[in-house]
Amino acid sequence: MELALSKACHRAAVRLLTLPHTHPLHRIAKDARRRPPNKHLGSVDLAIATLNIGNAKMETITPTTDEPLQQPRFKTEILASRELSIESEAKDPADYRVYSDGSGLKEGIGAAAVIYKKGVSQPLGHLKAYLGPPHHA
Repeated sequence: MELALSKACHRAAVRLLTLPHTHPLHRIAKDARRRPPNKHLGSVDLAIATLNIGNAKMETITPTTDEPLQQPRFKTEILASRELSIESEAKDPADYRVYSDGSGLKEGIGAAAVIYKKGVSQPLGHLKAYLGPPHHA
């Protein structure tokens, strides 16, 4: 139990010390790392001091998000008929294609995706998932 608690505290302290500069807690964690107080340690100060990770080198990886108005990097098509779908696929210059589908069967909802490389008849990979009963999925 002691090791599990120590691991949880260590992970929390590392997450605090690697927050991006835009996060509201970044300044608090940075100050606790640079100038830990001698008395009245707060929870962040205590975690950093106890685990002795105040001087450890850590890299912050800032998450990136796409602009809301940016065009998607992939194309989604649902054509009206099988013939139109086959014709569209023949004209498509993409090297890779992903097909997806979802369905319900015997009170369960499932989804699947398959990826193909152009010119290869066997799929490169596939994913399938049971999503649960219809009232949850």
